Amino acid sequence: MLLLFLLPQFVISQDTITISKPIRDNGSVLVSNEETFALGFFSPGKSTYRYVGIWYYKAPDNPVVWVANRDRPINDRSGVLSIDVLGNLVLHVKDRNTPIWSTTTNIVSKSRNNETHAQLWDSGNLVLFHNETSKVLWQSFDYPTDTMLPYMKLGLDRTTGLNRILTSWKSKDDPGTGNCSYKLVTNGSSPELFSYRGNARWWRSGHWNGQGWSGVPALASPNLLYNFSMVNNQTEITTSWIVLQPSLFSRLVVNESGSIERFIARERDSQKWVSVGSVPSNLCDNYGKCGAYGKCELQNGTEFECTCLPGFRPNSQNEWTARNASGGCVRKRGEASVCKRGEGFAKVENVKLPDSSVARLDSNMSLMECEQQCLDNCNCTAYGSVKEEAGCMRWYGSLMDTRVLTGGQNLYVRVDALELGALILAQLGPKLKQTTVWIEDYPVELQGNGKGFFANKRRLAIMVVVLLVTSILLIFLFAHWLIKRKKNGRRKQPTFFNDVTVSSTTFQDSRKLDESRRKPDLPVFEISTILAATDNFSPDKKLGQGGFGPVYKGQLDNGQEIAVKTLSRSSKQGTQEFMNEVMLIAKLQHRNLVRLFGCCIHKEEKIGYMSPEYAMEGLYSIKSDVFAFGVLTLEIISGKRNNHYHVGSPCLNLIGHVWDLWMEGKGLEIVDSLLGEAYPAHEVSRCVHIGLLCVQEQATDRPTMAEIVFMLGQ
Repeated sequence: MLLLFLLPQFVISQDTITISKPIRDNGSVLVSNEETFALGFFSPGKSTYRYVGIWYYKAPDNPVVWVANRDRPINDRSGVLSIDVLGNLVLHVKDRNTPIWSTTTNIVSKSRNNETHAQLWDSGNLVLFHNETSKVLWQSFDYPTDTMLPYMKLGLDRTTGLNRILTSWKSKDDPGTGNCSYKLVTNGSSPELFSYRGNARWWRSGHWNGQGWSGVPALASPNLLYNFSMVNNQTEITTSWIVLQPSLFSRLVVNESGSIERFIARERDSQKWVSVGSVPSNLCDNYGKCGAYGKCELQNGTEFECTCLPGFRPNSQNEWTARNASGGCVRKRGEASVCKRGEGFAKVENVKLPDSSVARLDSNMSLMECEQQCLDNCNCTAYGSVKEEAGCMRWYGSLMDTRVLTGGQNLYVRVDALELGALILAQLGPKLKQTTVWIEDYPVELQGNGKGFFANKRRLAIMVVVLLVTSILLIFLFAHWLIKRKKNGRRKQPTFFNDVTVSSTTFQDSRKLDESRRKPDLPVFEISTILAATDNFSPDKKLGQGGFGPVYKGQLDNGQEIAVKTLSRSSKQGTQEFMNEVMLIAKLQHRNLVRLFGCCIHKEEKIGYMSPEYAMEGLYSIKSDVFAFGVLTLEIISGKRNNHYHVGSPCLNLIGHVWDLWMEGKGLEIVDSLLGEAYPAHEVSRCVHIGLLCVQEQATDRPTMAEIVFMLGQ
C-alpha cells in the first residue's frame, strides 16, 4: 500500500488551472468532473519531500498514477502549480526564479499570456489547452511515470519522435526515475512489449496478432475485462487498452523489481485493490532463460526444464550442468548443413514464438507459402503463423526466448536432412522405436528434485541398422511379388486406361504375350501407325461399339484396310479378357473369321488419389502427390485397393484400417498373404511407416519427396 501524507484537503470546485487560479501546497486539490482523479501536492510513504501528482480520488488507498517533479522534489510546502506568462504549466517555489518543473510549450507570446488553461480529465489525463482554438498543447499521458491507465498510449509518435514508456519508482518512498521500464519496442516487423531491468530485457509479451499479445493468450481480446488495441500507421505505432466495465477502476504498474502488475478495484468500494496478474509470473517468463535456440518449460509450477530446439545441442555442456543455460544452443552439424542439402522443418508445438526483432511478418501469406519462402532462403531459421495458422512470420537470426505455453502457437524450425529423417520416423510415438534410426542426439532435462540441473544424458546412438539395404532391393521385392501374383492368377485389381489404351509394359509383363510377339503371324504396331491409319481415332472413322470399346476403320500406309478394336476405360471387361481374345483369335484361322492382323498397346495410365485439401478445397501443392504415393504404397504392400472393405474393421478404407493396426502394434498384418513369411519384416514395416506419414490429413505434416527418398535410403 502506498501511503500519501497530505495536509487536510479542501477541494477546488473547478477541474481547471488558469493563470489566475493556481494550485498551492496548502491542502487544496484539483478534482476531475466526476471525482475520479485528483491533482495536488503529496509526500509518498515515509518521505517528507513534496511532489505534484495525480491520484485516484476516492478509490482504495488513493494510489498515485503520475508525478510531475519526480526527480526534483520540494523540501518544504511553498510549492505553487500555475500557468506562466508563456502559457506553460509550471511548478515553482517562493524565492526562486527558476521553475522546479514545467511543460515546454512556448507558442504563446507574453502579450497573450491568458490564452492557455490546464484541465484534469476523468481519465486521469492532465491536458494543457489553447483557449481560443482548444488545441491540445501538452498532456500528462504523453509523459507517463510508472502507471498506465485506460486510454493511455504506449509507443512512438512518428511525427514528433516522442516515445511513451513507463519507468518504475526508485522505491515506495521515492518516486524518482527507477531502474526498470516498460516499453513498446518497434525495431522489428512486429512490435512487442518489453520490460527492462536497466538495459537488460526482463520480460517479453510476444508479437501482436490482431487481438492481443501472442505470449499472453489469457488477455487476448475480447475478454470480460479489457479490450486491447494497436495502431501502426505513418504517424504513430502505439498500443492502448480500455476497461469494458465502467464500474471498475484499473491500472497497470511497473514496480522497482521490473515486474508488470495489473490491478482492479470497484468504484467507491472500500475494499483494497486486487491484483489480476503480473509478469514475469514464473522462471520461464524471464527473457532468454534458456538462451538462443533453447526452449523453456515449466515443471511443477516452480522448477523448469531447458531443452534445445530440434537440430541443436547445448553450446556449453558444462555450463548447462552447472545450472546456467544462458549460453543457449548451437546447431549440431553447422550452418552449412541446412543450406540446399535436403533440409526441412521440425514442428515445435504450443510455444511462445521467439523474439520477433529478427522476424519478417506478412499477414496475407498462407502457411504453405511461408514454408516455401523460408526454405528458399538459407538464412531463414524458422517460420510460424501470425495467428491460428494464418499469416506468416519468418525468422532470420537467432531464435531467442522460446518457451512452452498453454494456448501457444506452432513453430517450424529449420533442421538438416539427418535430423529431419530421424524426427519424421519418430513422430508416430513409442511404437515406432523399432524402426527409428537414431542420429547424433543431445537430450537435456531438468530433474524434478532440482539435482543434477540439466543432467547430461548425451547419447551417441547410431543404433543398429540400415533397415533398407537399398531402395533397389525393395523394387525387386515388389516386382517378384507382382510376378508371383500373376502366376497364381490372383491379381484381380482393375486397370484404368484411356479410351484407347493398352500398355506395352503390360504386355511385356505377360509371358504369354511375350511369346505371341515373337510369332511372325502376330505383328505389333506402333501407336503412331494406328493414329495415322484412323486419323487420330476420328469419330468419322468409328464403325461401331463392341464389348471392349469402340471399333474404328483405318487404312495403313501400304493401302491395307483394317478395323481397330480398342479397350475402353468404361468397358466392364478387363485386360485379362482382352488379352485372352487376342491370343485366341491369333491362333484361329477360318474363312468366316476376321483375321487378326496385329496389335498395339500404348501408355497405360494409372489414376492416382487426390489429397484431402485438393478434393475439398481445390488446393494443390508438392505435398498432394505425396498423399497419392502413400496410398499406392499401402496398396502395394497389402495387395488391396484403398476402397476395399475390411471385415471386422470399423474403417471403410485401407488407410483407416492400416492406421488402426499400426497403432495396435500390428502393422505387419496388412502384408499380402501371398508373400507368406518370405519378406524382411523390418523393411516392410519401414515402408508401412512411410506410407502412413504420406497420407496424413494436413499437408504440412507430410514429408517431401526428398525426405521420402532419404528415409528409403536408410
